[in-house]
Amino acid sequence: MWKQPYLVVVTVLLVVAVAGMIVLQDTDSGHAQQGEDTIARSELDGLPENILLTVSYSQGDGLVLYNWRQATFTPVTYVPGHDSNHGTWSPDGEQIAFQTNRDGDWEIYLHTIAEGEDFNLTQRPASSDMYPNWSPAGEVVHFSNRSGEEAIWLTDPADASAAPLTTQDGCVPDYHPNFAQDGTAMAYRADCAGSGDIWHLDLERNERTNLTADSPATDRYPAWSPDGTQILFVSNRDGNEEIYLMDADGSNSRNLSNHPAEDNQGSWSPDGRFIVFTSDRDGQTDLWIMEANGDRPTRLATTTDEITAFNWPWWEPMPEEEPTMSGQGNADVEYVSARLQSDGTWTFSVTVRHPDTGWEDYADGWDVVLPDGTVLKPDPDSPFTRLLLHPHENEQPFTRSQGGIEIPDGVSQVTVRAHDLVDGWGGQTVTVDLTQSAGEHFEVVR
Repeated sequence: MWKQPYLVVVTVLLVVAVAGMIVLQDTDSGHAQQGEDTIARSELDGLPENILLTVSYSQGDGLVLYNWRQATFTPVTYVPGHDSNHGTWSPDGEQIAFQTNRDGDWEIYLHTIAEGEDFNLTQRPASSDMYPNWSPAGEVVHFSNRSGEEAIWLTDPADASAAPLTTQDGCVPDYHPNFAQDGTAMAYRADCAGSGDIWHLDLERNERTNLTADSPATDRYPAWSPDGTQILFVSNRDGNEEIYLMDADGSNSRNLSNHPAEDNQGSWSPDGRFIVFTSDRDGQTDLWIMEANGDRPTRLATTTDEITAFNWPWWEPMPEEEPTMSGQGNADVEYVSARLQSDGTWTFSVTVRHPDTGWEDYADGWDVVLPDGTVLKPDPDSPFTRLLLHPHENEQPFTRSQGGIEIPDGVSQVTVRAHDLVDGWGGQTVTVDLTQSAGEHFEVVR
């Protein structure tokens, strides 16, 4: 439980609720006004409804939650005459870190969702602390010049203890930190050769690599994909600000937004299917959404008389869930043992319970599924990761193993599900956190 060590700042906020602002379509047959091939609102079902936004008012920036389903704005924090911006969610969705100059200098504040209160985390009036983000462990990572170097620091919200993560080595400054979800690496912007580049810091080896050295343009705002295999960033290499995507090693860079307007500040939906970003392609800086491959750009919200611009969209994280029952199937995954083999592949041993009644109804397979929905199959022709060839009515629960499972680098969790011959999917699933050695329903052996 995070303690409240600092002075509470109470602000009076104006509630903004704008009906009918949403451009995203209600049905798959509808079309938004900016084009025929757009994203339907129903395609976002299952995702959290709130997107954290920086909004610009006449007297400064503030933070709001935009509910994409209801097309309403709920204020988070705003102090007229000052800026509060660049908000990011904690991994558990219970806090928001943001930067503000309300004390006369730039500090990192935390906002607690339950209490609705703001706290000064950094309290360094002689320095600037900016561009906050979070580590998977719940620490705040941010820019600071407190040591005389413009570097990336890590601050523990529990006691405000802080330590540097980067040193400049001739690069001025280090900005925009973003952690991979497995906590082993960080992407950030550094200016080392007269322009901004996206750098990769291996936190286990303390080794850094310039991922965008092949371009003299300014690159910034990196954002790891939920599965850790790709990084979004913003670049002006084509003459204007665009949303780019590259593989996590810096290869395969491509322009996703590809529009003459200024497209900026992209971030991911929690499931990795969509990207939200800001764009002035309609004459004002609105909130947009597109598929992860850049297809079907759709305006999600537009500015108002009170709100003149949107910046830094950040989707609310998915709540952590225990294994649940859903759908019609009743093949339950009770336990998973995941073992890393010497050749880099994994062997999964999965314990399944199902009331097999013989050949007419039994559990006929189980899958290992990536966060983006990809099913990992050693045999691409198999209907499942592990095909179960006969009933197990006299062996309940039963455990079966499958080797040769290749999990892509950077993936920090997978979900295991079982299939019912009659009713399909829908039983209890188990999410395996590959960064941990064990959980209530799984073990990971490396």
